[in-house]
Amino acid sequence: MGRAWQCSTLQADFFMPQNFDVNYINNKGEKQHPVILHQALLGSMERFFGIILENFKGHLPFWLCPTQIKVIPITEKQLEYANKIAKTLKAKNLRVEIDESNEPLSAKIKVAQLEKIPWMIVLGQKEQDANTLTLRLSDGKQEMGLTLDTICKRAENANAI
Repeated sequence: MGRAWQCSTLQADFFMPQNFDVNYINNKGEKQHPVILHQALLGSMERFFGIILENFKGHLPFWLCPTQIKVIPITEKQLEYANKIAKTLKAKNLRVEIDESNEPLSAKIKVAQLEKIPWMIVLGQKEQDANTLTLRLSDGKQEMGLTLDTICKRAENANAI
């Protein structure tokens, strides 16, 4: 949007020391109220997250997403395979959810896209039989026939900041 934001602040506070009766003894041996400096490097958390969300247009970087990967089994038959995949990914400290709904694949993908989840792992019978994965990115790009190890390495790189 091209606008400037004020984030960091540093404020000199002359009133709080008086209100809380905060004193020190100066070099003349007299009580004196200090000046308190307040700093907020990122501003308020609300403002910081507002700036982040606006900057990325709601599509947070992979490392910052609350849910990084959604595992989407095409049918109930792939649910056990999906749980195995999710368990391995979670062991790598990735934030993973499984879509266990009985919705059609297109609806499951649409929900994940609306939730702005960056990676979707789509599992059908073909993937289960070959012990591979199909990775679908939030921008619609798709790679088929990937191994779980490949996905784990990519996720590790995507999490590195």
